Amino acid sequence: MKKNFYFLLSMMLTCNMVSAQEVSDTIEIEKADKVVVKSNSKSMSVEVFGKEGDPDYHLSKALELDGEGVNVSKETNSNYDFVLPFTKSSKENHGEIVVTMAPTLSVGLVSGLGGPGNLDIDFGKSVEITWHAFHAILKLKDSPWQFSTGLWFNWKNYRMTGDTRFDKEGSNVVMMPYPEGSDPKFSRVHTLSYQFPFLVHYKTKNFKFAAGTLLNINGHGSLKTRYYDAEGQKHKDRDRNVHLNSFTADILGIVSFRNFVGAYVKYSPCNVLDTRYGPKFHGLSTGVIFNW
Repeated sequence: MKKNFYFLLSMMLTCNMVSAQEVSDTIEIEKADKVVVKSNSKSMSVEVFGKEGDPDYHLSKALELDGEGVNVSKETNSNYDFVLPFTKSSKENHGEIVVTMAPTLSVGLVSGLGGPGNLDIDFGKSVEITWHAFHAILKLKDSPWQFSTGLWFNWKNYRMTGDTRFDKEGSNVVMMPYPEGSDPKFSRVHTLSYQFPFLVHYKTKNFKFAAGTLLNINGHGSLKTRYYDAEGQKHKDRDRNVHLNSFTADILGIVSFRNFVGAYVKYSPCNVLDTRYGPKFHGLSTGVIFNW
C-alpha cells in the first residue's frame, strides 16, 4: 500500500508537471496515520492525515481530467491550513511558525516558601489556574526541538487555614491572630498575573518535554478571610487593595503525553508581595495541563 501511495502521488505530480510545464517534487510521507483516496470518471483526490513525528499533519491534493489531460485543481497541506482549535501556521525553508489560540488549561496546587514562621500556606487548599490563551511555536525542519512564546492568564490563591490570618494595617499586609475564641475557616492572598512564556520543547513520538521561563506582570491582588467569632457569628473580611510585586519571573518544567494531558512543576523565586508593604514569601506549584 505504501508503494502504491507513493506511486499515486508521483503520478499526480508528474501529470501536473507535463500540463503546466513546471518542475514538481515527489512528496514522500513516512508512516501516514490515515490515507483517503477518492476517484470518479472526472476527478481523483488524495488526503493524508498525520505522519511520523507530526500527528496534526494534513495533505490534500485533487486532480481534474479535462480534454487536454490531467490538471491539479487544488492542493493544501497543514503548513497553511487552519488546524482546530483556531490554529494557523506559515512555513519557511528551515521550519515553520505555528500560531495557536486554544482552550488549554492547567490546574495546580501552590505552596508558600521563605516566609515568616507564622505564615503557613496550606498546600492542599492553595490552588492556581492558568489559561494558556495564545501560543507562537517555531518548529525546526526535521528536528525534535521547538521554541515557543505566548500569553497566559494566571489566577493564584495562597491560602492559610491555621490560627493566623492576613490582615491590613494602613497600606501594609500583616500577619495577625484571629480574635480570641474564633473558629477560623481560611485567610488567603489572591493574585492575577499576565504571563509571557519563553520555552524550549523536545518532542518524541509519544511525549513532549518543555522547560523555560515565565515573565509575569502581576496586575491585581486581594485578601479574603472567613471565620466565626466566639458567639458563632460569621465574618467575611475582604480588601482589594494589595501591593503585589509588579514584575516577577518563574522557572517552569513540563512533560506531556501526545498533547492531550501533561504535568508541570513551577518554581517562583520572586516575592509575591511588594516587600515594602507586606511579608516576604515566594512559591512552588505543581499540577496538570489539559490539551497542552
